[in-house]
Amino acid sequence: MKRFMMMLIAGMIAASLPMTLSCNDPADSVSDSLIQVKMLSYETGKIETASYGVAFKDEYHALTVIDYERYNPESIVIVTGDNSMYEVSLEAVDSLSGLAVLKTQIPMNVPAITIGSLPEEGDTVLAWEPDKEDRLVSYSLNVTSPFYDSLVFQLDTHPLRGPVFSTGSMITGKNGKLIGLVMPLEKGIYTAIPRPFVAGVAEIPKVLSGEYEREARIDGPVRVDFGSRGRDFSRFLRSLVDYAKLSEILSELTAKLGEPVAATGIDFNGWNWYYPRDSAVLLSLYPDLIELKDTDGRMLAQARWIAIEWNRDDDQPDRLLYGPIPYMIQGAFELSANLTGFKELLSGILECIF
Repeated sequence: MKRFMMMLIAGMIAASLPMTLSCNDPADSVSDSLIQVKMLSYETGKIETASYGVAFKDEYHALTVIDYERYNPESIVIVTGDNSMYEVSLEAVDSLSGLAVLKTQIPMNVPAITIGSLPEEGDTVLAWEPDKEDRLVSYSLNVTSPFYDSLVFQLDTHPLRGPVFSTGSMITGKNGKLIGLVMPLEKGIYTAIPRPFVAGVAEIPKVLSGEYEREARIDGPVRVDFGSRGRDFSRFLRSLVDYAKLSEILSELTAKLGEPVAATGIDFNGWNWYYPRDSAVLLSLYPDLIELKDTDGRMLAQARWIAIEWNRDDDQPDRLLYGPIPYMIQGAFELSANLTGFKELLSGILECIF
């Protein structure tokens, strides 16, 4: 299957990264390390450029961010500036930021970029993006308040003029050292250009050395939405502690499921679910398939996303909806675990009253 995917990608790539990129200093380190990441789109069923990234550490490793809502992470192929393609495996995933470490089977002819330190609020950084002629150009922007204990930060773009960056666009210091990669824009309709979130990369070298203070794992959500007032609260988690607690509680809930129940009455590909009148909904998306189990530990299904729905009308049971493809519902199970701790955590984060 993987070999077939590589052949399919080879046939579908019409143009890749330009051999020569025109920009100002420190363009050398940025352009030389740049890669494209091509993946299978859930929406179009075609192989396309899903994000950008960089070679780092050595000739075998690359760093990128993945839009798990739109692309199948089992179909990743790297394309370098000389149009060479490389089959890769996921070496590590940081669920909180979405950063993914890719490893090739053979060395890439791409120099590794140098990793810099995390910026502070008000620092000026360079944001790199290919223009219409595929020339790599830079924008000088300021950093706004950091999130997640400085692991994620935002760039102060103009609300109407932008610029708008692609997933995986590089953010560097003036010295060309990599600071972060732009995270995927969320699905939705914007009346103004959103300020991009950036995944800071300063801790990534520690991931592969085993010195990372927080475990890089794939059983934590890369996106969490709360269906109440139409807002995505994944950016409002107060700290890494909140994220860790939520991940742990969701793992417990998915290991204590009851009988199958009806999976109708809600559409996660529309906007109505954000404003439920008779229930509360929490939607979680994962970077890899997770196992759904009953109270005896038997696996019931695998899913890439889940939705917890509670406080339903007419005393209907709390349920978990799920599916392997975002956000197509495959089925639902009754929630048999106690939701008290789950509700208390969300109340503290969102300051909502359930």
